[in-house]
Amino acid sequence: MVQKNLKKELSTLERTFISMMELGNSQPSLTTIFELSKALKVKPSDLIRMVEMEYEKMNE
Repeated sequence: MVQKNLKKELSTLERTFISMMELGNSQPSLTTIFELSKALKVKPSDLIRMVEMEYEKMNE
């Protein structure tokens, strides 16, 4: 999902913050994780699982 679409769903988050998270320069709070998962229409646990899988790929 692109930032523009997320921005519509996440009016409480700034686009720059979303970009910083994507780059690994900022870490979301638990509240933010729940907001992101709602916007992406996934469970928060599934969102964490996806991030964990990407992290493991990077560290193989």
